[in-house]
Amino acid sequence: MKIILLCFLLFITGCSSPEENTNQIVDTNDDHEFISKTEFPVDNYTVFQGFAEANPGFDYKYHCADDVFASAGTPVKSMADGTVSYSGSMGGYGWLITIDHEEDSVYSLYGHLSTKRGKVSTGEKVKSGLVIAYVADDDEDGSGPIDGSGQYIYWTPHLHFSVRKGKISDFPSGEDDRWMAGYTRLHPTKFGWLNPLEYINSKK
Repeated sequence: MKIILLCFLLFITGCSSPEENTNQIVDTNDDHEFISKTEFPVDNYTVFQGFAEANPGFDYKYHCADDVFASAGTPVKSMADGTVSYSGSMGGYGWLITIDHEEDSVYSLYGHLSTKRGKVSTGEKVKSGLVIAYVADDDEDGSGPIDGSGQYIYWTPHLHFSVRKGKISDFPSGEDDRWMAGYTRLHPTKFGWLNPLEYINSKK
């Protein structure tokens, strides 16, 4: 009887070993730890002129960006962490901002921004998702008046958003490879411009 009782106690002890209870496998694959650091600069967007499309209004030059509908005053966010390399007025853009993303060796460009609303300044460090400016009204986005009397055709409020390999100091201020180009005669990938949506999706 004692032998049977001893065997029973040993069996129970083996089944409830404290080592087994304290060394369980823990699943560390927490989805919250894998949030992308790169994001599109506006929410709920619709692309109406995509990257590398030839535009008849600009002598069939290639578009270097994605143009997305956005009402005037829409907040525009930084695509990723970086340093503001340009923030100022620019012909055809209204207000223009570029951000050098040193970690990824690219820069992002945001055009048709408001000149009268708040915006970041050249030299500022920014984080991904930080509001850097706002979409411009009709009278400050760089387009001509509705009657077509301006230097550029009239367009409705929208964001011109592009991504390029390198930093703006790598490129000239003129010619087809200029750092602020909106359109190029040769395909924009020949000058290092990237498809913005594809780039952001690749970072996720």
